[in-house]
Amino acid sequence: MPEGLQVEASSAPFATLELERHERHDRVLRLLALGSLAAQVAALALFARRPPRVRGRALVQAAQLGALAAVVLLAARLPFGLAVLWWQRRYGVAELGYLRWLVERIGPLAVRAFLLAFAAALCLWLARRYGRRWWIAASVVFAGVGVAVILAQPLVSPRLEPVPRRAVVEQVEELAARQGLERPDVELRRTRDRTRAVSAEAIGIGPTTRVILWGTTLDLARNVRGFLVAHELAHVSRAHLWKGLAWFVLLLVPGLALLARVVPLDAPERVPRALLVAFALLLLSTPLVNAISRRYEAEADWVGIQTTRDATGAHRLLARLAGASVRDPAPPGWWTFVFGTHPSLSERAGLVDAWVRSRAGPSRGGS
Repeated sequence: MPEGLQVEASSAPFATLELERHERHDRVLRLLALGSLAAQVAALALFARRPPRVRGRALVQAAQLGALAAVVLLAARLPFGLAVLWWQRRYGVAELGYLRWLVERIGPLAVRAFLLAFAAALCLWLARRYGRRWWIAASVVFAGVGVAVILAQPLVSPRLEPVPRRAVVEQVEELAARQGLERPDVELRRTRDRTRAVSAEAIGIGPTTRVILWGTTLDLARNVRGFLVAHELAHVSRAHLWKGLAWFVLLLVPGLALLARVVPLDAPERVPRALLVAFALLLLSTPLVNAISRRYEAEADWVGIQTTRDATGAHRLLARLAGASVRDPAPPGWWTFVFGTHPSLSERAGLVDAWVRSRAGPSRGGS
């Protein structure tokens, strides 16, 4: 995105929406999100103050406490998650049933429990071996894990269904070629019985690039879907995964150093307190992390509009995103500043307008 480009929020694509309804919908979701965070902090604080008794050797105890922390966090946010599902079902956004939603929490819980168990045992082992400088070795290990995840994710992620429409696949391949990417695999994620929301994903690097279209994207007009796909491909062509990893390491090192200074990890019973401090540090870093995310999302929008060269399709997509998910195009600035992983929809529409102005002429149709 050109430096110094003047971008002003635009409400033009959202003129036909019932904005009061969208504001009310998002206002409740914001309150539930804040409540969930407060509940998780309180639950971890209680967990740290009164850790349960576990048995086994020190590393086994640390792993058990890490896994239990994942359960504690899930229990704290579960009522708020159910409330979010109820609210979105009420507005026609979510179609997923409550029982199925609960069952689907099991898989992510198992993954988080394993990761926290591994991290707790590893950090305790390093602390016992290297003393207060354990964070140096831990930074190297976690950075290596991050690289491994980026490389392995497209290889280990389960394959989905092929896209049934050849024209859609050809459109994705054409857009990838315009961004200098190799021909990606294109797959379909069935979402019709889950949500009305519209989305797509692009994962992998080089020959492992995969574009995953949600089922709801097949109903989009060609130029609308084109901007969505071009945006996702831009994350690959602009190496946002690798840049994100670099930022992760840059923030991880001082974070672990501070954690080691605040909580001496000399015994497994220190693990709950360390996890509480780590959670607090994550919350404190949220505005910075999300500012970085918004910068990359804005760049992906810019590359996307340069790829499709169709402002009409971009505006129509942003309107569809707001309509399908009942999203407020212009949420409060403080919310975007702290919790926004993307620029607001009105800001994204303003960026499209800025691209039109930069060309000193009307946008051209087609993608």
